[in-house]
Amino acid sequence: MKKNLIFLFFILCVAFLVRMPGLREPFECDQANYGYIALNWEQGKLPYVGLWDNKPPMIYLFYRLIYRVFGYSDLAVHFGFAILAVFSVFVFYLLCRKLFETRFALLAALLYGIFSSGGFISGNFGVTENIMVFFTIASFYFLFLGIENGKGSLFLLSGLAMGFSMMSKQAAMWELLAATVFLFLPLCKIDKFSLRIRNLILFWFGVIIVLFSIFGYFVIMGAGREFIQETFLYNLFFGRIVGIRQGLVNFLNALSWSPRENFMLWGLALLGLARAAQDKRGYPVFLVFWFFASALGVISSLRFYPHYFIQIIPVLVMLFVFYLSKNKKESTQAAAVAVSVALFLAAQLPFYFSVSPVDSLIQKRKGLIRPQLQYALPAAAAFIRKNTSPEDMIYVWGLWPEVYFYTKRPAASGYFYISGRGTMLGKFKEELQRQVAFDIMKNRPKYIIIDPHYSGLVSGPLLNFIKSAYTLDFKLGGCSFLRRTADD
Repeated sequence: MKKNLIFLFFILCVAFLVRMPGLREPFECDQANYGYIALNWEQGKLPYVGLWDNKPPMIYLFYRLIYRVFGYSDLAVHFGFAILAVFSVFVFYLLCRKLFETRFALLAALLYGIFSSGGFISGNFGVTENIMVFFTIASFYFLFLGIENGKGSLFLLSGLAMGFSMMSKQAAMWELLAATVFLFLPLCKIDKFSLRIRNLILFWFGVIIVLFSIFGYFVIMGAGREFIQETFLYNLFFGRIVGIRQGLVNFLNALSWSPRENFMLWGLALLGLARAAQDKRGYPVFLVFWFFASALGVISSLRFYPHYFIQIIPVLVMLFVFYLSKNKKESTQAAAVAVSVALFLAAQLPFYFSVSPVDSLIQKRKGLIRPQLQYALPAAAAFIRKNTSPEDMIYVWGLWPEVYFYTKRPAASGYFYISGRGTMLGKFKEELQRQVAFDIMKNRPKYIIIDPHYSGLVSGPLLNFIKSAYTLDFKLGGCSFLRRTADD
């Protein structure tokens, strides 16, 4: 027992240490969005009303918690999410302990701690997927604990955790569906139908408590309609539309990095999937359900950004360990583990041993972000802070919300950044452009930063207004910094 605890402590330390090179990584896009919205929420400006975004509120709440505990910085956020990752590994171990022998549970925890930390998976970045995965793992732990001892309260806890997972990222609805089917059918090894229904009701009651409590809060605050429109209607029915070409590009990007970081894990997990599919009841069947649910979670996004894939990493590890546990040849087990870990570490060598881990990671991910904006960010933030006061509004026309986060300057419009989501959809695109134009002409921000990638959206009355009231101050990272010249 004591030896196992020592091993577990070592694994948790490893899970944290492999994330250290990413602690100083600057924000890029999504993290800056969340950080800026969370800061405004701290100051009384409600999400979905004051500032537009399509993510559920758990990400903003977690950022606010980090601000209060560790302070306001990108380092604080990454440190907070690294701590969350360690808790995820610990709860993952508890879940695996319910399904495997202790030695295999420890192995699973080690593999998950490593394979969830890759530079592309973004295992300690402040993104919604990392919160969703933590609550999903916790939900399934309580679910199997409830199946083991029959306590109804554990199914309620499982539902509560799943509700928080849904309020972290909507893609958790697939895991919710998998758990529902598993609990309803006798696959969970509970033969009595009335007992399965009781457990399922308690599970769903927990989910509903979370969903309706959060919805009720926004209704009370006068933002119920906006909450539904942005987090569900827009996200589920419009925000997933990226087009066939962009979806294919994203998928090919995913294929290009996946072999380097976790190809061996995928291969052995699929062997485990084939073996688990042969069982008719119990946790092997659940692993099959979980695999397809998490795969649907990634596929349904239609975007295939690398950090989305962390949703499927836990079940890949468990299928891998399941395959090893069924293979009685210890030499085969040891070789499979050694090769998979070696391949992962080999893929990470350029990252961990480069002169600058930050530059290395940005370079590795160049297919997904525009590095020139990351390199120009410190100078851009310093320029805005120097030439504006904290009350002066600015507006970034394009996909560079990091400027808001690092300067803490208020945005001139609730649509505080414009990205592909605002350029793909006809009706929403027109609404967004009209609202941004109205807000800019009304609030007259001191600086407008125009990203050339989206400059084509500046047209009509807004373009005439900018030409008459702004002048080009300088260019940085390909972006134009326009300064207000007229105050009347």
